Amino acid sequence: MNSSRGFGIMLAFFMIILIEPIRVIITGNQMMDSYWFILFGFIIILAIVFLRFTVQAVRRNRARSRHHELDTLSTSIELTGDFQYQEPIDMMHGHPVQVYDAAGNRVATYKYTFRNTYEKWFSLSGFMDFRNIEVTSHSNDDVVLFQAHPLHKNLWRPKWNVYLNGEERGLFEVAPLSMKQIQKEMVFDYHVDNKKYQLISPRLSTESKIMSNKTTMMEVNRTFFSMTSKGDDGERGRKHELTVVNDDELSFLEKIGLYQQSMTRTRN
Repeated sequence: MNSSRGFGIMLAFFMIILIEPIRVIITGNQMMDSYWFILFGFIIILAIVFLRFTVQAVRRNRARSRHHELDTLSTSIELTGDFQYQEPIDMMHGHPVQVYDAAGNRVATYKYTFRNTYEKWFSLSGFMDFRNIEVTSHSNDDVVLFQAHPLHKNLWRPKWNVYLNGEERGLFEVAPLSMKQIQKEMVFDYHVDNKKYQLISPRLSTESKIMSNKTTMMEVNRTFFSMTSKGDDGERGRKHELTVVNDDELSFLEKIGLYQQSMTRTRN
């Protein structure tokens, strides 16, 4: 569901629940017939949000425990080749997801972050999505953070500032709308060091790629959601297989962040 549309629906529900009793008191008219149905539906939505929060909190704590049990890599590793991670079906703030190389070594961890509690709860409700990606290296402790622009600037073309170890690195944004995007694919632009990279995800596809001047920097294949498959972390969900086919000044952490941040938008 579109974020602004979802917010409008939630706001309409809330306003009806709030205003209708006041209208009845002032005018002396009867309550509208659908009021209790609307109120019941709103309560059900709140209950679902609370249940999701409880289940996700338990799973997040388990993932954090597994994360702390693993040793951090102390030596540098090769960041070209094949990598994979298992994305949980439903995850929340602070839930660590491990990225592994072909030899089974942990090379990075990513998680969702939020700027404030308001954004976290609206994302949890499923009506809006304020998730930001944070990716941490296990070889040198570098951290790349994607931070969404404020909502009023982000309705039509979502944008994220990208930070490397707390310093602004570049700008990631949905590309300007075109007929090709509408018909065939979602395109994102990443502007950094006077260069532009593009992340391309064909619609209704399980493939994505990061391009630079028609050169492929990374290819990704992902599975559909599955309740039976488990990754190395014991999580059920879809697997993402990454092939870094070319390495340049765009870091491995940025490539993971670009891809996963785009997934929060496309939901392919």
